[in-house]
Amino acid sequence: MAPAGSSETSIQPPLPVMKNNDQRKEWLRKYKEWGLWYTDEHIGARYYKYDFENGTRLIVEEYDPEPVHGSPWTPNEPYYMHLVGGPEPERNNGMPKWTYHSKYSKYPNKAKQNL
Repeated sequence: MAPAGSSETSIQPPLPVMKNNDQRKEWLRKYKEWGLWYTDEHIGARYYKYDFENGTRLIVEEYDPEPVHGSPWTPNEPYYMHLVGGPEPERNNGMPKWTYHSKYSKYPNKAKQNL
């Protein structure tokens, strides 16, 4: 594994032609095939990214699973997906198709609190 704060470069695989939601979900589940982008060993996080031609970046943030003591069940690695940048979403009846974020944030939809 790469040292904390390291960035690994790899050739991104081409985006496959996907004709339905099942194929899209399967492609998303295989995010590790995109190649490891960044590792932070201090917090046990790994980041994978896919850069789309329109400037949008999909970031997958993956953590080591929490150990479950005294249980035969082994949890999966928890992961979170963040869609960042690119063009602003189209609107349908005034509502955007998705929430737009210009940059990465761990909690993009949390309101900032004034302290």
